[in-house]
Amino acid sequence: MKKMYIEDLPLRAGEIAPLLCRGYGNAEIGRLLHLSYYTVRLYVVRMLENTCSRNRMVLAYKLGSYEKELKMQSYIKIKGKGQ
Repeated sequence: MKKMYIEDLPLRAGEIAPLLCRGYGNAEIGRLLHLSYYTVRLYVVRMLENTCSRNRMVLAYKLGSYEKELKMQSYIKIKGKGQ
């Protein structure tokens, strides 16, 4: 499985990809970037097709950000429990 990088994506897809890797849904991404749900969905579907990914999780992994995001989320959860 060949990894892709967010820097290799077109401009708008490059703005959507980091949010997708953080686990945001299409509606949330649309609100943050001032796009419609359907526009975001179209970009996600095209990224899935272009990378031959089965789902968003595989796409995030191929984009090279998924592992880093998982580590950050687990760190935040662990730190949050102690407070």
